[in-house]
Amino acid sequence: MTVGGWVNGIDNTGSSITIRTLANPRTVQLSPNVVVRINGVVSRLDQIPANSAVSITAERGPTGVLTATRISVSTSGPQPSAAAPRRPKSPSP
Repeated sequence: MTVGGWVNGIDNTGSSITIRTLANPRTVQLSPNVVVRINGVVSRLDQIPANSAVSITAERGPTGVLTATRISVSTSGPQPSAAAPRRPKSPSP
């Protein structure tokens, strides 16, 4: 199964990636051996840029949970990593 959208965030502790799709946000679990390619080059999970276009190849397990085995990312320029911790918004004065 293939799922596509835009990278919203990566949870390294929960081993998942959340993407925005045209319908709804979707969270996909990550296989321990997931293969990541950014613009065709084998890369690390923490190098995936936020808001980049993504295509995820996943397998549905016996409980119905999707697990990503391949992640292909397309990006046109440097962006912050989607795995970076999000900073809380500072209160307005």
